[in-house]
Amino acid sequence: MSLVDFAIVGVPKSATTFIHYTVRTHPDVFMQENEDVTFLQEDWAERIPSFLAGATASRRRVAGMKRPDLLFSPDAARRMKSHNPAIKTIAVLRHPVERLVAHYFHLMGYCYIPLRDFDTGMRSLISGEMQKEWWRSFEVFAFSHYREAIERFAEIIGPENLHVVLHDDVKADAPTVARAVCGFLGLDFEGKVTFPSGRPQKVVYSLDRLRFLRHRNEATMQLDEFGRAIKVTSRALTPQERAWEMVVKQFDEKVIAPISDNAPPRLSTELWEKIYPQFRDDILYVERLLGRELPTWHANPLAA
Repeated sequence: MSLVDFAIVGVPKSATTFIHYTVRTHPDVFMQENEDVTFLQEDWAERIPSFLAGATASRRRVAGMKRPDLLFSPDAARRMKSHNPAIKTIAVLRHPVERLVAHYFHLMGYCYIPLRDFDTGMRSLISGEMQKEWWRSFEVFAFSHYREAIERFAEIIGPENLHVVLHDDVKADAPTVARAVCGFLGLDFEGKVTFPSGRPQKVVYSLDRLRFLRHRNEATMQLDEFGRAIKVTSRALTPQERAWEMVVKQFDEKVIAPISDNAPPRLSTELWEKIYPQFRDDILYVERLLGRELPTWHANPLAA
């Protein structure tokens, strides 16, 4: 196998893992279990042969990658186009405000942003205060701005090579979405894929759980002197570190989660009126792109 055939390119916290796990079960598809940062790296050309060697050894005819922030990287798009001018890409979009809320809690669990209640955290992001000290906090709002990202990405990769899926449709009718994705990739669908049980990468909204889960970062993340995450550790974890990570996860799942309220936070009318106008043009763009109205995207998804 000489080329990467497709990539799931976006967006974070929008069911990309569900699509990944589903497509990965197809007998003709090779995908690694984890996300792949190859096309985000300057040495991507040196990384590709290792990936393709695994794809070739699998004896599958189609090879794909998943990394949900590729959509926001023009450099990644150019690298993909350079590697395979016909590469297929899939973007899963979600109500932009609902998505940014999920992303906020996701980053908090990995020490990329401070542990704060939702209302305080949103106000800090809106004012720009958080972005001054927590470098990945910009992603919360930036990754919900779909118009610029899609237009720029499609111009490079080719609009015919970008298939857009909605998180709403995955929730409502996953088999129909999977059939369309398989068709886009030139794959048979009937009886070929299985769907993951539960919800992969389910968001943790409980501050108590997040406070505890942040202890796993002691093993898996590089932290600065203030406890802020710099990046995922690049070295192999020791057996003790892997055991610690597992203990934290298991204790959360078995002990803390059953007694915790994991409901998403309520978004006040005041905050909604500050946030929604920032994404109205993005929503209108997606409606035009797909040729359908999205009335729920114009309403507060977390109204009190």
